[in-house]
Amino acid sequence: MADSDRVKIALVGCGNIARAHWRGISYHAPLIEVTAAVDDDPERAAAMAERTGGAAFSSLGDALGSGDFDAVDLMLPHDLHEQAAVEALAAGKHVVLEKPMAMDLESCDRILAAAESAGTVFMIAEQSQYWPDVIKAGEMIEAGEVIARTDGERAYVVMMTRFLPVGLLGLVVASLLAAFMSTIDTHVNLASSFFVNDIYRRFLASGRGAAHYVLVARLASVAVLAMGGLLAYHSSSISGLFLFFLAFLGGVGPVYVARWLWWRVRASTEITAMLASAAATLILTFAGIPWPDSPLSPAGELAPEGRLCLVVAFSMICAACSMFVTSAPDPRTLVGSYRKVRPLGAWGPVRALAPEVQPDKQMGAALAGAAGGLAATYGVLFGVGCFFLGDGLQVLAGLVVAVVGGAVVVRALADLREAD
Repeated sequence: MADSDRVKIALVGCGNIARAHWRGISYHAPLIEVTAAVDDDPERAAAMAERTGGAAFSSLGDALGSGDFDAVDLMLPHDLHEQAAVEALAAGKHVVLEKPMAMDLESCDRILAAAESAGTVFMIAEQSQYWPDVIKAGEMIEAGEVIARTDGERAYVVMMTRFLPVGLLGLVVASLLAAFMSTIDTHVNLASSFFVNDIYRRFLASGRGAAHYVLVARLASVAVLAMGGLLAYHSSSISGLFLFFLAFLGGVGPVYVARWLWWRVRASTEITAMLASAAATLILTFAGIPWPDSPLSPAGELAPEGRLCLVVAFSMICAACSMFVTSAPDPRTLVGSYRKVRPLGAWGPVRALAPEVQPDKQMGAALAGAAGGLAATYGVLFGVGCFFLGDGLQVLAGLVVAVVGGAVVVRALADLREAD
């Protein structure tokens, strides 16, 4: 490989996005060499420089003045995009600029004018157009049609407009809006209810009238909406938010399941797992911890699946410790619930207090039915998606999984009915 074939690049802004870019460069772009890391936080610049083997700079001006690179990869707050892009272009550098391009159209026009004047390469970091599923979707659209193929999160919209007739399209759009609003309503009301009943009413202001608590709940709803809007404003990816909250809440999931299977699990166990899950997710996401190169942390960057595994493991350890440092619940307080639910699993001390209740011995059928239901759901989900993308083999595979899963559900339901 000749040196003239290589492109030297500076990473400008050394936060989470920069680590993702570096992971992509190190794994998929052997012709790119990172020779500079720029950040107004000297520690972050030094950490990225050590990781990439480049030089550290605390400002773009210093890097342009003494750095050795052909291009810049700008990953800065949105309001700094125009200034940094114009400065780099004026210095004769090629520029990759993270989305969005700028805060308004006038700023975009000035960046484009600077790029045209510089005669260098300028592009927005819209990587999704290279994803195989987006490329396939784009190939199925006739030439001349408008299609948002530069963003994988818009692929669903592309498929809707391509394949749904007008009436059905309107119905789907209305259903999506209704689902969105119901989700927002549910979570806003749930959050305000938790705050008022579990915190405010219990610890801060007990004994007040109903009108007072209703007013506090309304104010809490406004606060929750404001926090959600702020989070959405500063987020650039729906999938990124989904993966973050999947880890944020993922640690408590196994404890929720365990509470149905073991009498020893109590409310304090769930609270411990919830707090541990939240703390671990925040630390792993924002602390900038260096990681060894591994399948869960390629190029030293912790992948979402790696973060989820660590969060769940840490939360389970904390939950187990909480059970051993707290007293066991009184089995007598669980008898009423046990009589109504007849839960599966380890309920020996409680079961001994209710000998008239016959334990449900159909755990195998119940678990098989759950697994079959998941298989049927995901088989149909991915099978339909592959059908629209024209992948016949995957459509067949999805159909087979769905049919087998459905058959398992039918058999499991029959076994459970016989047991009753």
